[in-house]
Amino acid sequence: MKKAYLKYFTALLLFGSNGIVASYILLNSYEIVFLRTLIGSLFLIAVFLFSGRKPQGFHDKKHILYITISGIAMGISWMLLYEAYKTVGVSIATLAYYCGPVIVMAVSPMVFQERMTLKKLSGFAAVIAGMYLVNKNGLFKTHVSAGLIFGILSAAMYALMVIFNKKAKSITGLENSAFQL
Repeated sequence: MKKAYLKYFTALLLFGSNGIVASYILLNSYEIVFLRTLIGSLFLIAVFLFSGRKPQGFHDKKHILYITISGIAMGISWMLLYEAYKTVGVSIATLAYYCGPVIVMAVSPMVFQERMTLKKLSGFAAVIAGMYLVNKNGLFKTHVSAGLIFGILSAAMYALMVIFNKKAKSITGLENSAFQL
């Protein structure tokens, strides 16, 4: 249990520091995403090859298409997110980006035939209320900031990434991440 908790905590720290680290990188958002994707994919391919496993995902062409769409959505999501970091700041960009899972939750009854429960509805309402409270000053101005738009679009791309990733049921684990990157 302690080992799993340590892995989880480390993942949270790494992912949580993403915006702070990115704000100090003097590259364009597409350059950051390109290098992040290149380094990550090379690392995952090496780990996959050294694990001795054979690719299983080539059997279902439809699932390869889903993973490809998921990977494209992930890349676009990251570019929009890093652009939002630079234009509106890490806190608001991150808040907008974290609406992605809520978007998935909202469309899951239509896409995955999942039931909409009271907990899901209340979670959705809480996120909408939080977005409103954080951004209410910007909403009453004559224009919405480009950074907020980038953040919301990154959340939409995040949702597409999750949806298509979930549809690729035959490609799982490390192989899924390597294909996606």
